[in-house]
Amino acid sequence: MMSTLFRGLVAGLAIGFAALPAAAQTDYPRRPITLIVPFAAGGPTDVVIAALFGIVGYWLGKHDFEAAPMLLAYVLGPLMEENLRRAMLIARGDWTVFFTRPISGVLLGIAIFLLIVAAMPKIRKRRDEVFVE
Repeated sequence: MMSTLFRGLVAGLAIGFAALPAAAQTDYPRRPITLIVPFAAGGPTDVVIAALFGIVGYWLGKHDFEAAPMLLAYVLGPLMEENLRRAMLIARGDWTVFFTRPISGVLLGIAIFLLIVAAMPKIRKRRDEVFVE
């Protein structure tokens, strides 16, 4: 019984392999050829830049960096830079205007306070690890 099954399998494979070149030759001119080329319209530089950003994004994801703050920095960074430049032109290059004016002083104080509050859990965690007996 096994030999009959084996013979049938071999015969079926032989017929299938024999018909394969004929089928490939008849279908070849009618099939569209699709070629995927890894180059963008800007040239190979765009592909290299996209690959580098992909590698950086993978590394950031592996090390638990959040995407939202980076996106906010990317969007709001140019606006902040432009307004800082404008403020420096109005103040004629004097940096003390950010500390001596009441509104900017209060806002800077709040920002420093929030940075300290955000860093406190990590500082406590490290301190607890050091003082564990």
